[in-house]
Amino acid sequence: MNNKGVQISILMILVIMVGLAFYNRDQLPALSLIAITAFTLALLIPIMLARFGKGRTLSIDALEQELKNNANLMLLDVRSVDDYQGELGHIDGSINIPLEQLAQRLSDIDSHLDKPIAIICSKVGRSKQASHLLTRKGFTLVYVVKGGIKQWQKTGLPLNQSQPS
Repeated sequence: MNNKGVQISILMILVIMVGLAFYNRDQLPALSLIAITAFTLALLIPIMLARFGKGRTLSIDALEQELKNNANLMLLDVRSVDDYQGELGHIDGSINIPLEQLAQRLSDIDSHLDKPIAIICSKVGRSKQASHLLTRKGFTLVYVVKGGIKQWQKTGLPLNQSQPS
């Protein structure tokens, strides 16, 4: 179970324990306690999922620093090959695996199961999908780059527009 699942499980156990702590057999029948606990969980689960479901993110500034200082960081660009090689270009040192191919090409990046991977796309949509996939497959340090390659460009950071050989 991943870290988010553990946190949600702990919160659910705490809710049940609080319910049991206030339970008085003479005043509250067991079915009422179950109903109160279920109602409380129904209210808390969406809040917890929204809180814990965001995933890890990196700002453009943080990504720039990590690329300079962390040799273990893999920058995974999940845009299409045409976008990666196109007019906007790509960040030097990034690895291009389009989102549509990522599930079939996990072996290309399995050396990073316990190493940081920053995922970038045009904005953040495909990066979030890739992040969920990698997390489900056991990758532990997955980050989505906020703003994507377009934010990198707006910041004025260098992009490589040359075609790979």
